Formats: sequence, C-alpha cells, structure tokens
Amino acid sequence: MWPSATDLNPNHVKTKLHQQMFRCPGGTDASSGYGRSALLLVVTAVVVASEAASSFRGQLDYHQEDDVRNKGREQRQRRDLRVRQAITTSEVDEEFTAGWRVFFEERNVGEVSPWHKVFLNAPTKGLYNMIVEIPKNTIAKNEMNKWEAYNPIWQDRRGDALRDYVQPMYWNYGYFPRTYESPWEEQQVCDDRAIGDDDPVDVLEISGAVFGIGDIIEVKLLGALPNVDIDKNPPESDWKLLAVAKGTPQFDEWNDIDDVPDYIKSGIREWFRWRSYGDGEDELQYYACEEAYQNAEKSRAVVQETYEYWKKLVSGEYDDLIAMEDPEEQVWYETPPDLHP
Repeated sequence: MWPSATDLNPNHVKTKLHQQMFRCPGGTDASSGYGRSALLLVVTAVVVASEAASSFRGQLDYHQEDDVRNKGREQRQRRDLRVRQAITTSEVDEEFTAGWRVFFEERNVGEVSPWHKVFLNAPTKGLYNMIVEIPKNTIAKNEMNKWEAYNPIWQDRRGDALRDYVQPMYWNYGYFPRTYESPWEEQQVCDDRAIGDDDPVDVLEISGAVFGIGDIIEVKLLGALPNVDIDKNPPESDWKLLAVAKGTPQFDEWNDIDDVPDYIKSGIREWFRWRSYGDGEDELQYYACEEAYQNAEKSRAVVQETYEYWKKLVSGEYDDLIAMEDPEEQVWYETPPDLHP
C-alpha cells in the first residue's frame, strides 16, 4: 500500500520517528546504543531529504514566478511602445485561413480604414505612425487588403493558396498610412524612371522589439532602400523605408542611415534580393541608385511625395484612370473629413 500524503509530511515523519526511537519493532526496549544510533541516522536522513526537497520546490517556484515577471515586463514594454489612441483591432476567423481578417475599430465610430483614418504624422513631433502587418520572425505574408471595405489585414494569396515567405521576416514590416505609390505618377529614382506599385509605402522597423499584427507604433525614419521592379512594364518603384520605434534602445542611438550597423543594412538588402515564396515563385530584386541606401532626408521626401499622391487618390482624381485601366482594381477608400497628414 502506498503511503498517504500525511505519512510523507516531514513534520509527521519526525514526530512518529521520535515516538519510536526507543522501541524495537516487536515492542521490546531498544536501549542499546546500536538501536538508538540506527534510528537517529534514519531520522537525520529523512529530515535532510525533506528539507532539501522543500528548498528545491521553493527554487522552482521562484524561477516560475521570475518567468511570469519577465513575460509581464515584455508585454508592458510592447504596450508602452504602441500609439495610445482610440483605435483597436479585432480578428475574424482563425489565423492562417482564407477568411482571417484583422479589422480596425474606432471608439464611438465603428470600423475604420487604418490606411485612410490613421494619421501619417505621429503625436510626437518629427515621427510617423507605422501600421504593423508582419511581426518580426514570422513567415505569413500578411498585408493590408486595399480592395475590401475598411482595408483589413489579410494573408496574401496566389489563386486559392495562402502565401508564406520561405524564410522568416527578421524585422517588423508594415506601411505608413495616408501614403500611396501611385501607378499614375512617374518618378525619377536616381537613373531609373518608374511608376508607383499601387500600394502605400512599405516600412521596416529594425529595432530588436517584436510588435503584433495591427499594432500602430511611432517611428523615426532613418533611410530607404530604392527597390525598383524592372520586370514590370513599365518598371514600378517599391520603396523600403527603414525606421526605428520610439521607446526602443536604438531610438536614441540611430538618427540617419549611417548610424545603422552595416550587417543590418546588408541583411535587409540581401533578404529582399533573394526573397522567395512558398508557392514556387522566386524574385531577384533590382535596386536603383547603384544599390545605395538613401538617407533620412531623401526618405522624408519620398513620404511627402506619396502623401500627396494619397490625397489625389481619396479625392477621386485617379478614379477615371483606374476605370479605364481595370475597374476590378479599384481600391477601397472613404474620403476622410480632413486630408492633413
């Protein structure tokens, strides 16, 4: 028969052994020194073992509590880095399914478009709001759905197949609201001429922090990688802006592209050069400007230019052009009550 929990309690064991110290199993007197010594050794062994087990359990509880504290600290840090505003997110269906969406809602208003409703300029002067689509170290190719009402985030697809990157995205990836790389405008990118790729401008947040899908964060612009898709006719610009989030350790250290470590810049360049999708398509990226990163000043000019194109979009200036080109490619928008960035 197995001993009960009471039988194994250290205090119970010590009491019972103390009562039996001077009695032999048959009930006769065990007054000999040998008998007492043997029983004392048993008592000592049990007490030491029980106290060691108690100490181990205490250390285990401490480490478990420490893990909980660390997780709580990370969650608080992520919460503190996000923009505090009346816009929240809600999910529809399960992630990694065709029906999955992340919608944005404003208190007392309801569903809103993050692309058109969230301001480009952050509350902190000189910073921008960034909307995260792909968290650091994940592979699902999430993006803002520009055709659906209220522009939720979804997982991109080719036909009916959801798209994943073969390698993880090593940075937080998203876009700037109220920007638009217009396919109806031609721009000069160093020695190359290109039109926009019909999307908001892309941003990589390159600190060590990890943000969530739909997080709205304040970032400082550092520079830009001049992607140009020369396989398109005509070629399309697809700028990749580099930024760092307010509140991260790197925020005070990095102010321009030359402050960013070379291994990060080369890593980003090569990741996009060799990126490939799990559906079998490989893309070898071309860069304008002799593959040189552009500085923060040039990056801000790109943002300002794409903001002006966004104003044309939501004012309806491109509607007739889109209708002539491909009516099914009409992006969804509601003209906001104010058009300032």
